[in-house]
Amino acid sequence: ALLEKTAEESAELRRQLEAQCKRNLEMERLLQAAPQQSSTGQAPGTPLGASNKKNEDAFGDDDDFDIEAARLTGGTAGFHPLEGALKSTQIAQLTGPYAIAAATLIDKLSVALDRRPFIRAVIVVYFLIFHLGMILF
Repeated sequence: ALLEKTAEESAELRRQLEAQCKRNLEMERLLQAAPQQSSTGQAPGTPLGASNKKNEDAFGDDDDFDIEAARLTGGTAGFHPLEGALKSTQIAQLTGPYAIAAATLIDKLSVALDRRPFIRAVIVVYFLIFHLGMILF
């Protein structure tokens, strides 16, 4: 039974590998067939005015604040994950597994909210209306 299961898994992995190899060959063929980049620096097929992921900041003054890259690299520029700060502290209560898990969750939520400004605005408006309602009524 174990041998049959292993053989089935091996066959499935082999099929997945072959499918991925076919996709890779197709992508390489498409890349070779694509025209060279134009003198404007735009990627092939990119309409004028469109930006790539690297230059998506419309204002240009926050070039060192990339929260996604900061989350992946551990917070080298602008955004410093709470998880890393807690791991490096000397206070024993803050280095426990529950504190680290909570810090990781807070970091993930902050990244998620930064990537979705509409949701962030909705939450701010909700809290603003809620607190004003509590104060005034």
